[in-house]
Amino acid sequence: MSTGAYPGTLFDYYVDIIPFLAGRAASAAMELVANTGGRQWQMTGTANFDVRTPLLAMYRHQGTRALPVELLSTVFDALSVRELVTASHVSSFWRAVACRHQSYWRKIRLATLSTSALDFFHARLDAGSARSVTVDICLHEVEFPAGMRSVVLPAISRNLYRIDKLYLRIEISFDVDLFRALEYPAPRLDTLDLILCHETRSSDALPANLFASHAPKLQDVRVLNAQLFAERLPPAFSAVAKLRYCFNQAQSFPTALFQHCKRLQSLTIYGRYCTLSCDDLLAASVDDWQLKSVEVAVFTGSFDLIRHIPCANIANISVAVHDELSAALLLAHLHGSVEIRLHDTPHSVFIEYTSLDTGLQRTFLCAPEQVALACLPPALSASSIVSRVAAIICTSGCTPLLSAFNELQSCTRLAISLADGDSFYVPPRPISLPALECIEISSPDAVRMRPPDLLAFLEVAVLPVSRAVRVALIGIALDGEPSTLGDQFIVSQTACT
Repeated sequence: MSTGAYPGTLFDYYVDIIPFLAGRAASAAMELVANTGGRQWQMTGTANFDVRTPLLAMYRHQGTRALPVELLSTVFDALSVRELVTASHVSSFWRAVACRHQSYWRKIRLATLSTSALDFFHARLDAGSARSVTVDICLHEVEFPAGMRSVVLPAISRNLYRIDKLYLRIEISFDVDLFRALEYPAPRLDTLDLILCHETRSSDALPANLFASHAPKLQDVRVLNAQLFAERLPPAFSAVAKLRYCFNQAQSFPTALFQHCKRLQSLTIYGRYCTLSCDDLLAASVDDWQLKSVEVAVFTGSFDLIRHIPCANIANISVAVHDELSAALLLAHLHGSVEIRLHDTPHSVFIEYTSLDTGLQRTFLCAPEQVALACLPPALSASSIVSRVAAIICTSGCTPLLSAFNELQSCTRLAISLADGDSFYVPPRPISLPALECIEISSPDAVRMRPPDLLAFLEVAVLPVSRAVRVALIGIALDGEPSTLGDQFIVSQTACT
């Protein structure tokens, strides 16, 4: 089918017009004429069209009002809620399509109790009808308590039946009102993120009849500053697979939760001080556990948790690096050859020990300042564990920590990965690797490296060994002859095995 002066089919025309509606077309003058269903309409103007600019849309591209709903909905897929509302000002037709679009009603956030914000909150809830929605209430400070109790919380109660993800960050003074609002069935809820904001207080008001004991799809739960008690654990938590239990002050952890949440696979306990509320049935229930991952980041009391929770068969366990008693206990779980991984994030450094025989992993977290010290607690560098290390893998930012391991007698592989735009960080002391066979250096982006720079790093980082060592360069090209590395190192492009 021809479209008049436009050289192509009607489908081709719509495909070409989409970049204009998304604001990505090149700047060029154009004139498009299309004939659809016996009616001809014309669009004349520049190709600088941007759906986020309604005046431009209205005055230069009047013809876009005749676009099919399906095409307009596709255009709206790329817009944020703010951009969607702006685009809806083009016409009543655009407004109707925008209000029905899932970007408008699917994820609803409320961060203030102003009249306009509450009106917008209700409009978006109503637009979704009975369809599933994600609700995010972020009110760290409430200046209008009556609006919270009379408007926000009742709206949550009325819509609990269709909320699938619920994020609540609310002043702790509203805890009783909030939990009363959550005493209704939540048949679609799969995620609950509950934060009661306060630095020194916690709430003891979490009820046993949360969600009317009916939240069969609830899998992921985080609670901050809401205490759990063995005698009134919510039945709604019985199917939870991932639980993060966090607090800003001294709090207890009920081991009865393991018997209550038999499908629990991942547990995180984070806070300043934690005591264990033991249950006599704990040992008897261990065989029923599906727990695969435990992370304990408690400043005081973590050893009490690790000592009482049977951890020997849990695949992944993480604790703070300064907890030497827990470290010694956890590393004793690792049998046979061990692999060490050192990697960093902007806020933390992770030291992972993995048994190559059983797959059990024990991780220790520390602050980035630990890297500059180039040392680790004695439990993490004890000969009983480092003598069995077969491989050590680290990011470039963690290379100074290599000096914490004075000698790795059995290590045959050293791997270092360079971050984007990063360079080598030379460890303060060379590491002894008498069994070393291969050094692997990789980069996610293709980079060039001078052989003298590579040789200087290798000679400082690793003590000489009695054999030639293969140097595998992955994503790295030498800017010169590999022969300049001498007889000690043999360059290769194949990864270490």
